[in-house]
Amino acid sequence: MQKELRLSGSGGQGVITAAIIFAEAATACGMNVAQSQSYGPEARGGASRSEGIVSDDVIYHPHVEHPDIVLAMTQAAADKYAGDLDPEEGILIVDSELVPSVPQAASRPSATTGVPAASPVAAEASAVTVPTTSWQGTACGSLVRSRPS
Repeated sequence: MQKELRLSGSGGQGVITAAIIFAEAATACGMNVAQSQSYGPEARGGASRSEGIVSDDVIYHPHVEHPDIVLAMTQAAADKYAGDLDPEEGILIVDSELVPSVPQAASRPSATTGVPAASPVAAEASAVTVPTTSWQGTACGSLVRSRPS
C-alpha cells in the first residue's frame, strides 16, 4: 500500500509542522515515508505546501503527483490542488469556514469531505496549528480506512 498526501494552505497555518508530525507518526508505525515542503517566502501569509508519501514498501519516486488526500486550508489552495487528486480514490478535505466554494474534486462529489470549521478553536487556543492538527486526524483516518488488514 502506498498513499500520497498533500497539505496546503497559507504560511503560518502549521502545514509544514503537521506534515512533519504525520511523517514521524508513520515512521513510528513502521512505514516508509518521504516528506517534502515548500515555504520559502511563503513563511508568513503566502501559499504553503507540504507533501508526504507513506508506504509499506520502498518509495522509489518521492514526488507526489496524484495525491490520495489533499488537505486545503484556504480557498486558493483548494482551487489549485483539487484537480491533482487521484481520479479513482482521491479525497479533498476542506475547512467549511475557510473554503466556502469547494471545487469539484476529480469530478466526483463523493471525493470531498467538509470538516467543521476548526479555526474558532485555534483562535480560542491562540494557536494556528490546532486546525491543522484536527484536520490531520481526518486525513489519517482516511489513510487507515484504506489500508488493507
